[in-house]
Amino acid sequence: INAGPDDNHAGILVERSSHIRIENCTTYNTGSPGIGVWKSDNVVVRGNEVELACNDGEQECITVAETDIFEVSLNHVFDGGPGTNGGEGIDVKDGSTNGEVFANEVHHTHRLGIYVDAWDAYTAHIRVHGNWVHHCAGSGYAVAAEAGGLLERVTVENNVAFANLHTGITVGGWGVANENHPIYDIKIINNTFYGNGSDGWGPGVVIENEEADNVLVRNNVLSQNALAQMEVEVVGQNLVVDHNLFDGPGDPYGTDYLTVDPMLADAPNSDFHLLAGSPAIDSGASEHAPAEDFDGHPRPQGAGIDIGAYEVTP
Repeated sequence: INAGPDDNHAGILVERSSHIRIENCTTYNTGSPGIGVWKSDNVVVRGNEVELACNDGEQECITVAETDIFEVSLNHVFDGGPGTNGGEGIDVKDGSTNGEVFANEVHHTHRLGIYVDAWDAYTAHIRVHGNWVHHCAGSGYAVAAEAGGLLERVTVENNVAFANLHTGITVGGWGVANENHPIYDIKIINNTFYGNGSDGWGPGVVIENEEADNVLVRNNVLSQNALAQMEVEVVGQNLVVDHNLFDGPGDPYGTDYLTVDPMLADAPNSDFHLLAGSPAIDSGASEHAPAEDFDGHPRPQGAGIDIGAYEVTP
C-alpha cells in the first residue's frame, strides 16, 4: 500500500526475471502500477486485486512490457487513480509476446480497460478472452501500435464490454506523430459490446487505422452502443466483417448480419446471456470461432455457433 511518490513506484515490480508467479495479492494506492512486469519471461499474474493504482504516476494498473510467455488472469482491477500520465486497467505492450489475458474484471478506471499496444517493438501472439470490462473512462478494449512497432496476431474473443465512456473496442491509429502504426491480423470474434458510449460518443467497434491490415470482425453482439454499433473511419487492406448482430443506432456493416434485438436476458442488470428464441442462436460463422464461450461451455451447443460471448445451453 501507499507506494510512491515517484512515478515509477509500483506495488509489486518484476524486472529482468524468469519463472515468476504473482498470485492472490492485494495492492492499494500505488503511484504507478499495482503490479508491473518488465523485460521478463514465463510470468503469471493471477487472482490479484489492484485498487487505486496510477495515483498519480505513470504506466497502467497492471503493466506487462517487453515480456515473453505470460498469463494475466482472474485479476480484479478497479477504482484507478487520476491517470494523468497513464492509468489504463491492464496493458500488454512494448515487445510482449506469447501471452494470454483472460477472466479479468476491470472497471472504474480513468482510462480504457484492457489494452494491447506494440509501442516501438514487435508485439505478437496475444489472446484476450473471457474478460469483463465496464464503467471505464475510455474504451473497454483497444489495440494499437503507438510508436512504429508492429502489432500482429492478436485475438480478442468471448469478452464483454458495457457502460464504458467511449467504445467497446477500438483498433487505434493514435500514437507518436510522424511514426507508422502498423497492425496486422487482428481477430475480434464472439464478443458482446453493449451500451458503451456513455458520454454520447462511442460505437461498439471502431476501426481508425489506415495501417490495420487483415482485421476480422465476426460473430459479435453490438447492441445499444450510443453513436453506432460499428464505425470504420479508416482501415488498411483485407477487412472482413460478417455474421454480427446490430441493435441500435447506425447503419450495419459487412455481410451476413442481423439487425434485430438480440434478446439478452437482463442487460440493464448486466446479464448478457441470450434468451431462448434469440435470433443470435445458431446464426454465427464457425470459422475461427472459439471452442468455448465466456462461461466455458463448448461451442456449438446447437446446429451452429451463437453470436456473442455466450452460447445457449440446453
